[in-house]
Amino acid sequence: MQVKKTFEFLQKFNANSGTWVFAATLFNKLILFVIKLGILFYFEKAVYGQITYAVSIVAFFTPFVGLGSPSGLLRYGSIVKSAQEKKEISHYVFTQGLGFSLMMAVLLLPIVWFFAKDNATTYLFLAILCFRVVSLFLFNYQSVEMRIQDLNKRFAQFDLVNSLLLLAGALVLTLLFNAIGYILSLVLVPIFVFILYAIKFGWPQWRKKISDNISLKSFWAYSVWASFSNVLTETVFIVDTILIGLLMSDTAVAEYNVAGLIPINILILPIIFMKTDFPQIARNFKNRNFLKNYYQQFFILFLIVCTAGMLIAYFLGDWILSFFGKDYEPYSIFIILMLGASISILFRIPLTNMISAFGKTRFNTITGFITILADIGLNLYAIPRYGLIGAAWATTSALILSGLLSLIYFFYYLKKETI
Repeated sequence: MQVKKTFEFLQKFNANSGTWVFAATLFNKLILFVIKLGILFYFEKAVYGQITYAVSIVAFFTPFVGLGSPSGLLRYGSIVKSAQEKKEISHYVFTQGLGFSLMMAVLLLPIVWFFAKDNATTYLFLAILCFRVVSLFLFNYQSVEMRIQDLNKRFAQFDLVNSLLLLAGALVLTLLFNAIGYILSLVLVPIFVFILYAIKFGWPQWRKKISDNISLKSFWAYSVWASFSNVLTETVFIVDTILIGLLMSDTAVAEYNVAGLIPINILILPIIFMKTDFPQIARNFKNRNFLKNYYQQFFILFLIVCTAGMLIAYFLGDWILSFFGKDYEPYSIFIILMLGASISILFRIPLTNMISAFGKTRFNTITGFITILADIGLNLYAIPRYGLIGAAWATTSALILSGLLSLIYFFYYLKKETI
């Protein structure tokens, strides 16, 4: 009986062009993985550590792109019924979000200096990456605009094009300009892809007023809380990297980053489902039976996936890590981070996304803040005493706390706010 339900769950996912999204997202992660491997072997360990550190610092700010307006567009664009209202919200978000992103890029330039550790090269990387907030806004906006129209197939193709051009751009620019070229590719490629699709499917229009049926206050409250929630969500996965960079060395950052390559990348599996089904979840945010059944089937499916992943990591981890070279064989760290990834897949990622679809981003922000405080405290305690192993356990413990809090709220929401 359960096998039949799981099969039906996968059939619905496929009917929503989920297979296209799965293939495109998996291909994107594969491309990013290949690029990371390329720069890992192309640059010496210290330079690779500088690149990873700079990307991690700017990643802390990227959830604020457009002041969270792409998140607002995703939810409110999903629940409005008419195509005209979707267009009005979409054009409003483009106008306001682009302005906020440009302003943010300029304001970040002096801020990132404090993270450069008096290193001119690191600051140059950070300064260029500040403008990634603009390119990511354009990319996220265009992605969401397709998703709210249920054009998941086009969205998947858009992601495929971006992946291929990112690979080509990273290769060419790295060969021409070394590390600076790689950093430039992260900024320029999303802008180029946005222009290509805007030419083919139409440019966004300027609009200073949101749809009459949407409360401006509610929209921006949701968007801003989503920004804080997203930044806290992303920060959990970079706190350890930043603190290792500050308390240890660039080579330690490189080793830890390699141990986390596979655990971090498998997180894309549940995200694929959330990307595909978020509009549907948002439209059913008061339907108790739908929400309960959706999470139950999701949990069973990914429990199988996570169990298989942990077994592979435990028995084949040493062999897998050997492909990264003799300088990168952190087996114990790899196993611990795989455990943390499994916790995120089963609880944290699906539930925080579902809670966001309910319109409860404030709760995600609160739990995210609690998780970050725990993550920072545990890392500050563990890194000086236990090194990279301590960082891995600290992050995994924080992820367990986050998943538990989200699970408790999910059941509270089903009982109190659904019918």
